[in-house]
Amino acid sequence: MTKKIPHEPESILQKQWGKTAPGAVFSLMDGTVVRVLSPGVLNKQAGPDFLNACLEFNGTLKRGSIEIHRKTSDWISHGHSGNPDYDNVILHVVRLNDSAPSNVPFLPEVPVLCLPESTPENPQRTLPHTLCTSFFSAMSLSEAGNFLEAAGLDRLKMRASLRLPDIITHGAGKAFLSALAEQLGVPDNRDPFRKLGERLFAYPDSILEAHCEAIAWGESGLLPDPAAEKRLNPAGRVLVERLWNEWWTLRREAGEKLVFSRLCRPLNSPERRLAMFSAWATSFFNNIQVKLTSLILAHDKPEELLKALAEQLDVDPYWTNHTSFRSCELKRGAGLFSSARLAELLVDVILPFVCALAKINRDDALEERTVRLFLQIPPLQANTTTKLMSSTCFGGRAGLVKNAAVQQGLIHLYKAHCEPNSFYCRVCAVYRSFHTQDN
Repeated sequence: MTKKIPHEPESILQKQWGKTAPGAVFSLMDGTVVRVLSPGVLNKQAGPDFLNACLEFNGTLKRGSIEIHRKTSDWISHGHSGNPDYDNVILHVVRLNDSAPSNVPFLPEVPVLCLPESTPENPQRTLPHTLCTSFFSAMSLSEAGNFLEAAGLDRLKMRASLRLPDIITHGAGKAFLSALAEQLGVPDNRDPFRKLGERLFAYPDSILEAHCEAIAWGESGLLPDPAAEKRLNPAGRVLVERLWNEWWTLRREAGEKLVFSRLCRPLNSPERRLAMFSAWATSFFNNIQVKLTSLILAHDKPEELLKALAEQLDVDPYWTNHTSFRSCELKRGAGLFSSARLAELLVDVILPFVCALAKINRDDALEERTVRLFLQIPPLQANTTTKLMSSTCFGGRAGLVKNAAVQQGLIHLYKAHCEPNSFYCRVCAVYRSFHTQDN
C-alpha cells in the first residue's frame, strides 16, 4: 500500500530542515548514517533550497547544497534533471520516497533522506553553529564594534583591489561603469548586469561618452523595437524611439541574450535599475576620476557628499513616474535615487573605486579621506547577511551596528569564513585563533 503524502507545502519542510539541531543524526534510504553539522542557509534565489550545508556521511565530511521536495519524483517534475545549478547538491530531503524503477535514470546519484514529521530542532537560532558567540559576547560593545570596523575596512580595501585590473586595462570610466552595473543588478540580476557592464568595454571611450545611455539600453536587450511593440505608453514611445534611433547607428553584432529576472517590486524593475545606470553614465563617465575625486575631497561629511552626488546626476524625468516603457503612470512619483540608495552605492561602489584610484596615484590624502568618510556613514538598511551574522555570531547585541563599516565587517566575516566553511565553526580560522588563545 502506497503511503499517503501529507498535504503540506514545501515551505514547511524547508522550515523544518532549517531548524535541524546541531548533531542531529538520520539514517538514509541506503542505510548511510548522516550527521548534520550545519543545515546550510535558505536560498531565496534560483537553485537549491539550502546553500553551504555541512554534513557527515558515515564519518566523511561533505559540504554543498540541499534540495527539498515533498516527494523524490519532484526532482524530475521540477525540471532539475540536467540542470548544472544542482550539481553541488549533497542531499535530497523529501517527505516521501516515491522513486520507481522508471524514474531512476532521471534522478541524480544523490543520497535521499525521508524527513520524519518530527525532528530535533533548535528554534532559538537562525543557524545552530555559533561557537564564536561566546568569544564575541565576552568583548565589550566598543571592542566588538572596533573589531568589525577593522573587518569592514579590510573589505573596503579588498573591493578596491578588485577594481585595479579593470582600471589599468580599460580605463577609469569603463571600470567604474562595470562595477556600477554589477552592483545595480543585486540581488536578482547581478549576472546579466555584470555581463552588460563587460560589453561596454568593446566601445571606444569617445563613443561611450557621447552615446552611453543608448548603448546600455541597446546592449541590455531591454529596449523594445518601437516599430514592433504596440503596448508602449505615449511617453514611453517617445523615449524608446529616441534611444532606438541613436542605438541603431551604433549597434554591433548581437551577442548572447541577457535574461533578466522579474522577481522584484515594480519600483526595482530591471528597466529602472538600468535607468539608474544611465544617469550615472551620462553624468560621470567623462573625466570620472577628476569628478569623483573632487567631490570627495570637497566634502567632510557623508550627508554633504550624498547631496552633492544627487545634484550631479542627470535623471530622465520619465523614470520618476514609470516602472517600464509599458507601465501606466504612477499615482505618486518615485525618484530613482533615494538617500538610502545613494548611500548603498557610496559604500559598495564609489568609495572602493576612489580608494583604488588613490592606490594607483599613490595619493595618501585621498585614501585617508575615503577611509574617514567610510567610517562616518550611518548604518544602511539591514540585509539578510548582516541580520544573520549579527544574530548568530554576535548574539544580536543592541547597539553593535553603529555604522555602515560595521555592517561591511559582518559581510566580510561571512564571505571570508562562514560561507566557505559552511558555518562549520571548528574549521574556521577565526574560531580556531581565539579558541587557541583561550587555552
